[in-house]
Amino acid sequence: MYRHLLVPVDDTDASSEAVGYAVEFARLLGARITFLHVLTGEAMIGQRRALTVEPDALAWELLSKAEAAARAHGVTCDAACGADPAPCRAILSAARERDSDLILMAPRGTHDGDGRLGTQTANVLAGAEQPVLVCAVEQRPVPRRVTGALFDEHRAYAGVLHAWLRVLRSARLQDGCPDVAPLRACAEYMRACSVLRHGGNSNSCLDERLRGRTHVVSAELDELALRRRRHDRLTRELSESVERYAHGLMPALELEQAVSAYATFSWEHHGREAGVVFPAARRYLSDADWNAIDTVLGKRMGPRAHAQYGRLISLINETWADAGGDARRVSSPGELAAPWACLRT
Repeated sequence: MYRHLLVPVDDTDASSEAVGYAVEFARLLGARITFLHVLTGEAMIGQRRALTVEPDALAWELLSKAEAAARAHGVTCDAACGADPAPCRAILSAARERDSDLILMAPRGTHDGDGRLGTQTANVLAGAEQPVLVCAVEQRPVPRRVTGALFDEHRAYAGVLHAWLRVLRSARLQDGCPDVAPLRACAEYMRACSVLRHGGNSNSCLDERLRGRTHVVSAELDELALRRRRHDRLTRELSESVERYAHGLMPALELEQAVSAYATFSWEHHGREAGVVFPAARRYLSDADWNAIDTVLGKRMGPRAHAQYGRLISLINETWADAGGDARRVSSPGELAAPWACLRT
């Protein structure tokens, strides 16, 4: 049976679903996983992310999330980055070099959004020397809408963290002092998200309904509840750190390292949600459960929240432009003290 799975990861809902399937499959088989993210040389810009995200920073985020999902299932894993304008070539090369006996992937390519196969996946199927397992993506409208909205919330949160680090790194590389205004705006965004979690949001609604349907993931839900409390504490501490920096009581580098460690913690938390809780929800929740969660989510995502997020993004982008920022000159998160999961063997 299969002993070593190669699982490509990217910034799509389908890929996040595939990670969940992969870690469950590997746990049942007693197999290990290599997660692979392919750097194509382009920064992430567009509808899915309101801010530019440098390729190496995105790899740090995505691979940290995937590894966290595997660890939550007790699955041995490592992570790697490839580089190729055509991801299928990097996937096939990694499968050969790492002696994987199964490639497990989502439909990937130009048609990822509608669940069709995708050109990159078709090319992997055509060129692979080992079996390729293509995961089906969620097609039920309400579960797909709910999990899609939650994935988008993860991306928005990640986008603010990437922007926060980008402002700090840019100032460091130019031997300048970061502007306090965008730093405070990022801290306030994180604090507001923390408060929202205590107000009965869609994630907590999903957790409660899942507890009522199965005990399979009770331990993971308990762990995530503990991590949320720790996350709230870290959020408060980061806000205090920004104020200490503003008053000259903390060096910019120390603040940058604190934000980087916070980002790693956040990636891991989101990875456990996406890789453990969401797959269980798809399996055990009823249509009535999904409709109830969808109602909560609809009330939460109002125009005011979108407007506040838009103002934050505008402030960060204006600060970046005024500083003459160039995404290609921003250093890797791996240069900081916080651990970076990529490229372990």
